[in-house]
Amino acid sequence: MYIETHTTNNPFYKYIPEDSSVYFNGQLKYVWILFDRPCFYSRQQCSGDLFNRKSAFLIERRLNLVKNNKKDILNLCFADKNLGFIVSQTKLIYKPVAIWHTGIKDGFDNLYLYDCKTLRN
Repeated sequence: MYIETHTTNNPFYKYIPEDSSVYFNGQLKYVWILFDRPCFYSRQQCSGDLFNRKSAFLIERRLNLVKNNKKDILNLCFADKNLGFIVSQTKLIYKPVAIWHTGIKDGFDNLYLYDCKTLRN
């Protein structure tokens, strides 16, 4: 099991402003613990859609965007102007803002941070 606080040994934390939405490609564990930032889409946050119509529509829209852009996840940056960053377990075609060498050998020993604002410009 892997648990880490969002302020300890996290090289991405300093790049992501507090109000930025982040998409974690691959449904990484403990996204709020690691970054303490709004998550663009995760299965865990869908629990609220039963109680809030606006939230349900937002989750459905984001789920469809994620599904439609699985082959090129960076397209999410262009499909939703509110998305701030993407964290990927694999290196993509653009240069990442930062690379996190986690040292964990269970499938994501390296994480890559991409800045959507930079990609859109």
